[in-house]
Amino acid sequence: MLVGARESFHHVISLGMVSDGCWALGMPTLSSKFVAHNGFTFLVNRKKEGRFRVRAPKTHMVENTFPVQQPLQRDTRSMKTRETSNELEGSQARKTPHSLENSMDNVRESSAWVASRSSHVVVDSAGIEKVVSTIDTIPKVEWDFEGIHYFDNGPLTVQYLLVLDALNFCFWPDKDLNYDHLASGLKAALQNDKSAFDADRLQKYTGPQLRELLKWPRPLPLEDERVRLLHEVGIELERNFEGKASNIVESCGKSAVNLVAIVARHFPGFRDHSVYKGHQVFLYKRAQIFAADLWGAFRGQGYGEFKDVGSLTIMADYIVPAVLRQLGVLKYSPTLATTIEASGEIGAGTEEEVELRACSIHAVEKMRELISVKSGRQVLSVELDLWLWASGVQSASLQHHRTLSIYY
Repeated sequence: MLVGARESFHHVISLGMVSDGCWALGMPTLSSKFVAHNGFTFLVNRKKEGRFRVRAPKTHMVENTFPVQQPLQRDTRSMKTRETSNELEGSQARKTPHSLENSMDNVRESSAWVASRSSHVVVDSAGIEKVVSTIDTIPKVEWDFEGIHYFDNGPLTVQYLLVLDALNFCFWPDKDLNYDHLASGLKAALQNDKSAFDADRLQKYTGPQLRELLKWPRPLPLEDERVRLLHEVGIELERNFEGKASNIVESCGKSAVNLVAIVARHFPGFRDHSVYKGHQVFLYKRAQIFAADLWGAFRGQGYGEFKDVGSLTIMADYIVPAVLRQLGVLKYSPTLATTIEASGEIGAGTEEEVELRACSIHAVEKMRELISVKSGRQVLSVELDLWLWASGVQSASLQHHRTLSIYY
C-alpha cells in the first residue's frame, strides 16, 4: 500500500484522437487505463504527496541564491521609522521580481549535475527512449475544486493554498494520515472561520490547536516543524505582504519562476536545497507546488495566470522516482534497492536521497525533450509529473523511499 498523499485531481485522459489542448499518454506497461484505443475517456482520481494535481549552475554551498531577510533594527529606530522601513522593504520586494535569480534554471542545472555524478541512481537513456516510444497522447487535467480543497475564486483561496503547501509534507510515518486529512481539514476550518488563516493567527497556533483544526486525534508527524512553519508564514506575510498571500502572487509579474523565487526568498521553510558532493542542489518542491496549485485552481486565469508555467519541473517526491524505476527510466544500486524494498529509512540530505530526487527531475526533463523531438509537441513537466503519479497509484506493489523531511 502506498504511503503518503497528494492533492486530489481528476485526470481526464482522452485516449485516441488528439484535439486542441488535450493530450494523453498510452502506457500499457503500467495500467490498461492508459492504453489509447477507440477514443474512450477515463477518470483517474489522483492522490499526490504534496504536489500539484492536473515535481545551478555549479553553485558552491557557501553561496546563497536567496538572501535571508535582514532583522529589524529594533534598538536604533523609532516605531514610526521601523514601520516605514517595513513598508518600503515590502514594497521593494513586491516591485522587483524580475531581478530575482532564475530558480528553475537552478533546479534543472543542479539536477543535471547530480545525475552526471550519481553513484546510487542512474538515468537510463534506453529506458527513456522506450517509454517515449509508447506515448500516444497526453492527459488533460482538471482541478477538482468541488472535492477536498477550499476554492472561492478569490484571495482567500490563495491564502488557503499557501498554508496548505506550507504543511504539505511527510505523512507516511502515520499510516492513517494522508493529504486528504490536511486539505479537507484546512478547508473545513476556513469555512467555519474565514479569519482562521489571518497572518496574526497563523503566528499563534500550537500543536494541539493544529490537530484540532484538522480533527486529528494524536500528534502529527513532525508536528513541531509544522507549527514552526505556520508561524513562519504568518510572520513573513505580516512583515512584507500586508498579511495576504495574494500580494505575493501579485508581486511575481505573472511569472511562475518569479513566484517560486519570491516564496523561497521570503519563507525559509520552502527553501528546498541540499548539498551534494560539495555543490548546492535546488529542488523547490513545495514552492513549485504553490505555483502549480494556483495555476490549476484558477485554471490559468487571475491568480493562476502565469506566462511561463512550462518552466516548472516535476515535484521531486516519493512516488515519481519509484514509477520511473518501474518504467526502467531509473536504475538503483543493489544497496539502495534493498533499503527501499525493506521499507528502510533514507536520511534527508544523504547522497542516496538527493540522487533519487535530482535524477527524477533530470530524467523527466530528458523525456520532455525527446517527446518534443519525436512529436513536435511541447509538453509541460507538470503534466508529465501528473501522469507519472497517476500511473504510480495504480500499482499496489510500488515501493517508494522513506525520508523524514519538511520538503516533501
